[in-house]
Amino acid sequence: MLTQRKTLQLWLWVFLVQVCWANQPTPLFQLARNHCSSKTTCSDCIRTANCAWCFAARFDGLRCFNPAIEGTASCDEANILDPSNLLSVQQNMELSRTRSDSIADSHGESRSGVSTTAGGAKSTGSKENLVQIKPQRVKLQLRQNQMQQLSFTYSRGENYPLVTDSVVEIRDTSSDAIQIVYSSSCLDEPNVMQTNRCDGLKVGDVVEFLAKITLKECPRDPSKWKQTFVIKPGGTSEGLTVELEMICDCPCEHPGHSAYNDNRNVCSGHGISRCGVCSCQPDSFGKNCECATQGFGFGNQDTCRPYNTSTGQDCSGHGVCICGVCECNKMSDPTEEISGAFCECDNFSCDRSKGRICSGPDHGTCVCGQCICRPEYTGPACDCSRNTAPCVNPATGEICSGNGQCVCGRCLCNFSDEHHFSGRYCENCPTCPNRCKQFKECVLCMVHHKGAEWNRTQTCSKPCKEAKGVVPIVETEKLEVNDTLNEHLCSFVDEEDCKYEFVYSYDDQMNLHMRAQKEQQCPTKVR
Repeated sequence: MLTQRKTLQLWLWVFLVQVCWANQPTPLFQLARNHCSSKTTCSDCIRTANCAWCFAARFDGLRCFNPAIEGTASCDEANILDPSNLLSVQQNMELSRTRSDSIADSHGESRSGVSTTAGGAKSTGSKENLVQIKPQRVKLQLRQNQMQQLSFTYSRGENYPLVTDSVVEIRDTSSDAIQIVYSSSCLDEPNVMQTNRCDGLKVGDVVEFLAKITLKECPRDPSKWKQTFVIKPGGTSEGLTVELEMICDCPCEHPGHSAYNDNRNVCSGHGISRCGVCSCQPDSFGKNCECATQGFGFGNQDTCRPYNTSTGQDCSGHGVCICGVCECNKMSDPTEEISGAFCECDNFSCDRSKGRICSGPDHGTCVCGQCICRPEYTGPACDCSRNTAPCVNPATGEICSGNGQCVCGRCLCNFSDEHHFSGRYCENCPTCPNRCKQFKECVLCMVHHKGAEWNRTQTCSKPCKEAKGVVPIVETEKLEVNDTLNEHLCSFVDEEDCKYEFVYSYDDQMNLHMRAQKEQQCPTKVR
């Protein structure tokens, strides 16, 4: 039972803390970060889905950015590289539909199966040149992790060798770097499903397939960035040839582009400027290759990153690494500051309350992204007061009437299966033993003129001490409990076996009120 009570109290604590600390904004840095901003070369940038690169020679913003989030990122559109997938059809002859399309006449000419190639040439139909898939050849430029859809149709030619009578299964010869997922409605339009197989086909039936082609990862060997593979029905020699060119690097990383500069005057004479950034020689590092690796334990700009991190942005993305030392960015607001050996700290991304960082300087200070509260406050945003005065029950002088905890200036009342306290000061408990015993001697004395103190002094000040001067209202009618006033009914028997009743309650200001039955119910005297 004790364990259950503690569990219930813990849940109440959690609920109240959530109420006190709700509606906090997301820290600034978390809002600003995205998957593009950590890329430091153009190649890495365009290999990341939805990222674009700014190759301007003089540019202080993020080189790699997400146009959907940041627009042009203050980069001239003429200097933005954002390649897209490109699909072009090279050969697109019409399908052969009937037997007449595949059988030549006695003069060796096709009677009706003439197909037009991409170049406009015409080819006569024969058993050897049946056209069962359309288109026949495409060129595809593909970015890493950006899927490209390719639609093609298939129609089975009559009596074509090695073809199962009613089944077509699409296969391909693509490499491990490519992922292709097929879907089709087969003959059950419009119910499209993921499949590379259709059953129940007859001669002349036409089915459409959709291939979703994705470059999973650029091969390390640049010679493999151009590949050719074939999508074809199983058991046939013809198919759809795909000439694939993978977009794995940037034109500005190669000689001949305006943003490629190997002049000795650039990059401090120790590197080449590619796509607007310096690619340093092994003995140099830095934004402009201005630093020598000699004398640095890590040998490069890794000294501007935490020691347990070999990847990620220099200076946490909030500063510039100058010869192994981070110089943190300056904010436009002079009250805001980025600090730390790796520019990992700031004094403005802490939790807020009512729009104020750490609830304002009178509550706490933001240090390295966390609020350091003054002694009289607590909580992530220092918005929770430690002052217990608002929790003191004016009737008893106790914090939360001794039946709860004072959290953020509010009483968190105890409750369990046996006792469930409520009220502003946890003063109410319908299931608890009430205060009837505290007031019974007072009522017996003041209303019925009985009791030890009355018999001795005919005064009621001592037994009515707990009532603090409150005089019970005497009711001549039958005493009824008023539930809307949260009244408690009390019933006792005095020394003469006479029963007397009264009720008590507290108003919103915690003032005590009592009403008592005038007449007692005494047993009939036996003669």
